[in-house]
Amino acid sequence: MKTLLRFMAASLVLLPPSFSLAQTVKKGDYTYTPPACTVVSRGTVDCRLTMTYTGREAAQSVLIRAGETKAYDAAGATYVSVSFQGGGQAGTGPEWVALPTGIPVQLTYRFEAVPTSVTTFRGVALNLNTLISFQNVPVRSVAPAPAPLPVASGVPTGFTLSLTRCTPQGTSFVCTATLTPVR
Repeated sequence: MKTLLRFMAASLVLLPPSFSLAQTVKKGDYTYTPPACTVVSRGTVDCRLTMTYTGREAAQSVLIRAGETKAYDAAGATYVSVSFQGGGQAGTGPEWVALPTGIPVQLTYRFEAVPTSVTTFRGVALNLNTLISFQNVPVRSVAPAPAPLPVASGVPTGFTLSLTRCTPQGTSFVCTATLTPVR
């Protein structure tokens, strides 16, 4: 029994690490948060992450290469970043971005021609002085603003109408209507 437990414990140590969406990656003197990807317009997705320099110098510069940052969907299609923004720089790169020690700097990468059917990037690989990758990154759509509640029409004279529990159903709403006699 003890031998079996030792074997099981040793086996657990050999398992490859799993990646979670909330996982922060530390590599060398840098810490990276997982990207949050959002559809900003039809076919255009922005992925934002933060990068923090944690070394001993007062600041460090990193070379941002937008064209070397890629996202992959489940079907195997590759999307190359067309631009980036962050740390006071913007463009297609390569650009040097200064990272003050201990201060997170937000970086945003833009991907175009992403089909609306893509809801998850199977992987996002960034070249930030070293290769950093994240797996299973959700691509979130920005929810449209809710439509205004319907205007009641045709209320019989001598009654007030109140609408409750309204839920959108396509281009209209379904509501519970209550008619109350005016006293």
